[in-house]
Amino acid sequence: MAKHKGLSFYEKKKKISKGMVREIFSVIFFCFAAILLAFVIVISFGLKTSVIGVSMEHAPEVMFVHIGMFDSFRHANGVFGPHIDRALDYLDRYIGELMDACRIAGVLEDTNLILVSDHGQQNIRRVINLNVLLADQGLLQIDTDGKIISWDAFSFSNAMSSLIYLRDPGDKTLQERVYRELMAYCKEGIYGIGRVFTAEEAEKEERLKGDFSFVVESDGYTSFADKAVRPLVVEFDDRDYRFGHATHGYLPDRGAQPVFAAQGPDIREGIVLERGKVVDEAPTYASLLGVTLLDTEGEPMVEFLKA
Repeated sequence: MAKHKGLSFYEKKKKISKGMVREIFSVIFFCFAAILLAFVIVISFGLKTSVIGVSMEHAPEVMFVHIGMFDSFRHANGVFGPHIDRALDYLDRYIGELMDACRIAGVLEDTNLILVSDHGQQNIRRVINLNVLLADQGLLQIDTDGKIISWDAFSFSNAMSSLIYLRDPGDKTLQERVYRELMAYCKEGIYGIGRVFTAEEAEKEERLKGDFSFVVESDGYTSFADKAVRPLVVEFDDRDYRFGHATHGYLPDRGAQPVFAAQGPDIREGIVLERGKVVDEAPTYASLLGVTLLDTEGEPMVEFLKA
């Protein structure tokens, strides 16, 4: 038989190894994951745009948006610091998104935008259980588990102030006794009490009304807690806004003041007020909407409004 000279070509059967299989499936998996991620992103942004678009399309007369990051960051970390820079950046971007949504919907030029806050915050150095002091005076009783089983006076924390309730507010003897004890603690100067208001003083001076008998105001760096068992002074607890590293609930002339900033077609430009009243805000919003609120303590802030 004659032999073939020259090059010879053989068809060699290829074997697929386990490594090659894993590589193929890895490529398929990552391609699928990339497609899924792209799909999720598109859908998410699409829904977000759709929701904002629908909201603006229906043109509500008024919309209130609460942004809580600034508040929660201060409670957990203090009044100032790098965390506040992050919160401000987020707030700025969020407001920008709202304005962009108004612009896309074609209503920005007809929209009055108002940025407000309801309180400031102060750093605190300690937390004190006022009910421990009341228990020391026999004004409330606790069982072996630390639960209050009876009381003649009780302190309910509002962070840097506390409301004092009497079981029988009409008992003048009890009222005088509790006031005397609170004033003694205040004058001693080590229990975080800066001032004691009677209910009448709180209403007259601060417009604070309620079925309490007294209001205890902080010394400026103490927050109050509600437990009736020792220790008297407790650690910070970020799980409750009243006991974090910064909080509020103090007299309105203390600490950082709430803000009020506005712009829009019905707002005068360049107006600056050194002081304002929170009770004037709701009547101002109503005036912008063309309605009048009846029986309010506040009045529209006409300094800001165009005629």
